[in-house]
Amino acid sequence: MSRSKLAGIVAGALLLTLGSACSSPAVAPTGKAVPAAPQATAPAQAPAAAEGLATATTALGTVVTSDGLTVYRFEKDTAQPPTSNCDEQCTKAWPPVSGDEAPALQGIRSELVGTIERPDGTKQLTLDGWPLYRFAKDTQPGDTKGEGVSGTWHAIAPNGKPATATGHGGSAGHGGSAPAPAPAPSSSYGY
Repeated sequence: MSRSKLAGIVAGALLLTLGSACSSPAVAPTGKAVPAAPQATAPAQAPAAAEGLATATTALGTVVTSDGLTVYRFEKDTAQPPTSNCDEQCTKAWPPVSGDEAPALQGIRSELVGTIERPDGTKQLTLDGWPLYRFAKDTQPGDTKGEGVSGTWHAIAPNGKPATATGHGGSAGHGGSAPAPAPAPSSSYGY
């Protein structure tokens, strides 16, 4: 057999071996699986990092959700221009919903969604100009524990207005009555 033919056979066998090693777990000579070498992982994302925005029906009507949890707006923010007034201390109870310029959307008009840059450089999603937040005490889909906190936090409807029991969003006199505010907590941020 010529040297070049032998080299080709060896190279082919090596490629087959490498190909099968990449597609199955490493096997020790004893036949037991050997754990793969640890892979570098991306840093953990903030609890409010969103894959996108969707809607859900709750006791408040139709609300916007992020990863299944209710999303809120803060009445001390502004929509025009979009500005967050929830500072670092505030974000412990009300984590901003972070995302990019084109999050996945279900039941929400894309022209209403935008972003702002927070002081720490992260992007925060907005809806009709209103910066979006979650409430740290909402732990299950359908929770709306942040509704009415301090009279300034409201679950947000798909149109950017506070959610109402009629499901249309808006304030009292515009499609239904607004939910009663929760008792005022110890600070203006609801924590």
